[in-house]
Amino acid sequence: QEVMRQNIGNQKLIRDTMFSSHYDENILNELSKCLRVLPHHQNTSGFFITIIEKVKDFEDLPLVEENPSTEPLPMDIQKLSQAKAFQFMRCDPEDPDVQYLKAYYGLKPEFPTEQLVCQDANMKKVTFVSKELSDYLYSDCRKNSVNIINMGVHVFQ
Repeated sequence: QEVMRQNIGNQKLIRDTMFSSHYDENILNELSKCLRVLPHHQNTSGFFITIIEKVKDFEDLPLVEENPSTEPLPMDIQKLSQAKAFQFMRCDPEDPDVQYLKAYYGLKPEFPTEQLVCQDANMKKVTFVSKELSDYLYSDCRKNSVNIINMGVHVFQ
């Protein structure tokens, strides 16, 4: 059985090696001794578990001579990365969008709107954070100390 290759989305292909009909029966029998854990089984990453038996030693490979570099390693790791700095801001409780969300979802007046944060004034993504994190974010000790990339639970987008 021949499987056609076709483009799907971002240049991903369906290959005949993705189907069991491509492999010898001996290989398929050995696969029954393996275990595949899918991400949704344990709310983690996926795993492929098997036991591999070493049948012989590698031939001796020539050792590579180490030539330590005379250049010192760069100290500014943050400058080398392309990390994007995010600025989180508290959602204004009097903002019409916040008032609309409270009315639409029937949120009680005592709902802690001070724990809603967003990354820009447009409030494209609203995040709910804990009381302790909210207090930390708006305390004076936070200035110039931590670069926050992600936090809280995205509640509205």
